[in-house]
Amino acid sequence: MNSAIVTTTTGRAPVPNEGHLLAALRDLMPRRATPLNLDEALQIAERQAGRLRRELGLHSTPALPTSIVGALPFVRVTHEPQLPAPGLLLGTDLGWVIALNAEDIHARQRFTTLHELKHLLDDPFVTGAQLDPLAERVCNHFAACALMPRGLIKRDWGNRIQHPATLAKRYAVSLQAMTIRLRTIGLVTPLRRGDRPDLNAAELRQLATKLRRAWQPPAGSVPITEAS
Repeated sequence: MNSAIVTTTTGRAPVPNEGHLLAALRDLMPRRATPLNLDEALQIAERQAGRLRRELGLHSTPALPTSIVGALPFVRVTHEPQLPAPGLLLGTDLGWVIALNAEDIHARQRFTTLHELKHLLDDPFVTGAQLDPLAERVCNHFAACALMPRGLIKRDWGNRIQHPATLAKRYAVSLQAMTIRLRTIGLVTPLRRGDRPDLNAAELRQLATKLRRAWQPPAGSVPITEAS
């Protein structure tokens, strides 16, 4: 409904190539009757993310300014308190509205903005009867690729910027998002089911102390004695 449209502030910076940006990104989607498999969808999502950055002239900028999405002529971004999800996408007669949960941290709002943008890009190729149960995974991949491009991450890694927290700050994403991205790219060994974290000596001592407390009776409790 049109009342959901929230206009952006005046004086926004112009977006390069904004007239054909939407078409350029959607043109990367193959026109065919058979649906994409997961690997194909992920590859296309990464290509679209890279094309988005190139069209905006931000292919070498680590922290992508997601405010650029709200500056596009076909999108308005609004922040709503108590939204029942991290983000929602609404199509209207005038354009698209991306609603973000105002209570989420900034890094999550940035990720959600790109996630919902991918839903927008895929809208012409998805019908109500053909909703892909893996669409959320593909949209997450698009957001990750746009915010943390493979080439830039590998360049930083080669320059010994390798601490996940440092990289997360550099790309303005959450530590969790960066850790997952590093595993996806292959710079960090993926966790396998049943893997245990490696603890250093100090952490092992702390854990041992904590576990010993399990044998200590609660304060004020009456010791249990064997019946005679």
